[in-house]
Amino acid sequence: MIDINKISQLAETIEIDEAVEGMSAYGVWKVAKDVFAQLGLEFGKTSQSFYNAAKNGSINGVKSTTQKFSDEEVETYIAKLVARATR
Repeated sequence: MIDINKISQLAETIEIDEAVEGMSAYGVWKVAKDVFAQLGLEFGKTSQSFYNAAKNGSINGVKSTTQKFSDEEVETYIAKLVARATR
């Protein structure tokens, strides 16, 4: 079973550049890669796949290649990825 609290705790330990409002698709990929490593899960996704997910609206439902994602959107998307990887 996926422990959402653990994902939230892990997300809080990831350093984010506070000067930038939101996170790019590449930033989401870096956080996801770190979370998967900390959970001991295999992470076979490329940064390009996260760019494509942003472009297709898979991250937050908005199709865009230049959008920045909030911490909450990032945590929700990564939680979904972890859930898929562990089922």
